[in-house]
Amino acid sequence: MWSRLRSRREHITAARKRLGRAAAAGPAVGAELLRVEMREKGARPPGPIGRVRESLSFMSARSFRLTPEQFDAAVEEALELIPEQFQQALNNIAILVEPEPPLDEGEVLGLYDGVPLTEWAADDATGLPGRIYVFQGPLERMCDSRDDLLEEIAVTVVHEVAHHFGIGDERLHELGWG
Repeated sequence: MWSRLRSRREHITAARKRLGRAAAAGPAVGAELLRVEMREKGARPPGPIGRVRESLSFMSARSFRLTPEQFDAAVEEALELIPEQFQQALNNIAILVEPEPPLDEGEVLGLYDGVPLTEWAADDATGLPGRIYVFQGPLERMCDSRDDLLEEIAVTVVHEVAHHFGIGDERLHELGWG
């Protein structure tokens, strides 16, 4: 078990370094750095982009469950993937774990509800925090192992945080964080 934890920490450390280098290089160069580095290591992009899924296969027999406390801890661990230089910009964001998404949202894994930083006006002082929702049920239903679930939680958290920074879905898919 300890070796799995150590390898998980090493994976997070490596991912944090990749994200930091990409962020420091700027959006266009950073995206290319991530793509080249992943290609050189033979790694697939994180999340569903790296593997083909049938449209409803994750709704059937696949499922891996965590306790609410374990799920919360996995979300906190995923937040550690965000490079330090961006951590401060998350001080006006509430990260919420919900069992299921609202009925009108469908089977989404996460949701960003707020105004992206790129759209904030200099005099915008609404004081209302943005919210990132991570939905435990859909994530658990799409994963059949603990490792898959932890990876999907990390991808979902990074994806939603990226929306706070004004990065759209199309760009996230290009970066492998779709």
